[in-house]
Amino acid sequence: MDEWVRLMPMAVERFDSTREPYDVVLLDPPRRGAPGVLKRAVQTRPATIIYVSCNIAAAARDLREAPGYAISSVRCFDLFPDTHHFETVIVLRRA
Repeated sequence: MDEWVRLMPMAVERFDSTREPYDVVLLDPPRRGAPGVLKRAVQTRPATIIYVSCNIAAAARDLREAPGYAISSVRCFDLFPDTHHFETVIVLRRA
């Protein structure tokens, strides 16, 4: 598995799209979202972008920065019972 998968965990602010191409980009930004990061991520032309968000308004704003990608699936998870918060996992595929 190690020869096929390489994890590169980093703070979302440190994401550098010029380092190397990525097949899959997984973003799990803080509640404020990741303005500008998705724009840099699409420059590497990954086949799939997975965006995890606890703030759907921030996610909607950030997803506008991914032209050329279409939403493949959206799943919501109630990780915070008895609150209005939920976690959303959005899968984008290159169109």
